[in-house]
Amino acid sequence: MIFARPAPRNRTRLLLALVTMATFSSACSKDKLKAALSATPPEDIDYGWVRDSTLMASKPNVLFRVLDTKAGTQVVPIATIGIAGFTAMAMRNRGWHFFDLTYLHEGTVLRAIRDGRDVGSVALVRGQWESGKPSLDSLPGCQIVVPGGVATVPSGVRLVTSGAPPAMPSAQALGAGELQEALDRAYRLVVPSAGVSPAMLPRYTREIHQVPAGAGPKPTIVVILDDPEMIPEDLPMEGQRPRHVVLVLDNARFGYKVTFQYTTVGNKRSPPRYEWLDFVDVDADGKGELLFGLRGERFKKEYPAYTIGLHFKNDVWTQSLTYTSSRCQG
Repeated sequence: MIFARPAPRNRTRLLLALVTMATFSSACSKDKLKAALSATPPEDIDYGWVRDSTLMASKPNVLFRVLDTKAGTQVVPIATIGIAGFTAMAMRNRGWHFFDLTYLHEGTVLRAIRDGRDVGSVALVRGQWESGKPSLDSLPGCQIVVPGGVATVPSGVRLVTSGAPPAMPSAQALGAGELQEALDRAYRLVVPSAGVSPAMLPRYTREIHQVPAGAGPKPTIVVILDDPEMIPEDLPMEGQRPRHVVLVLDNARFGYKVTFQYTTVGNKRSPPRYEWLDFVDVDADGKGELLFGLRGERFKKEYPAYTIGLHFKNDVWTQSLTYTSSRCQG
């Protein structure tokens, strides 16, 4: 496309117009800049509260740990669950106080979880902070306290949710014979490779759970072997027989196989022992995640709500969920 060049007179008029527009534009810009600089700045926005209040307004389904404390049985929030998945909770003081008023005050009803399902109500007795009463816990030097509420919790329940947990398809439990066959296979093929000889196996207590969480119609089997022997705290774990073994078994083409394994000597120089909590479908995908806490007085004192989650993907269980708060976030 060819543009015609303007005539001299028209060119002059065009230049005058452009100069006038530039001057006017410059004047407007200076006026706006002067006004912006002389205006009183707005009050500081509390972005932490904006974030926390937005979360609370969405009324998330919250997962709580059940803890035995000097104040009684408490429920402590650790994460939100649902379609967005497992999201560890962290808020400012103002947000946690709002949370306490919303979820933990007397008369609030939460849901008890056992074997991945809602098994009844949990009644709150009192929250972390109540008008005219001292704080439920004393955490010296802590600037941001994660609240906990005293509650009446059914025996054996270690997890609580604010709403109904995501539904999962049921899986028929294995018969005694089939279960024992799967366990014998693991004890014969896997446990020796973990460092526990068949002769030492009777020293271990055995905790077994069948979980409708893995692949296929048959349940996942969680096996926890624990030798209560206390060994010297400064003993290196290298070359030592593990005193704690966690195995997860899933059905495969040729029978049950190990899909997760964890071992530890269990003293101060080695990783902690795991404590079985329960299973919950934290991301609403129809499959449950396996949730564990930490065993031992030292860990329960320092990290009472520490939670480990295993997620099933590509035929194995991997540790993909972790909540580490010690109830003090600042």
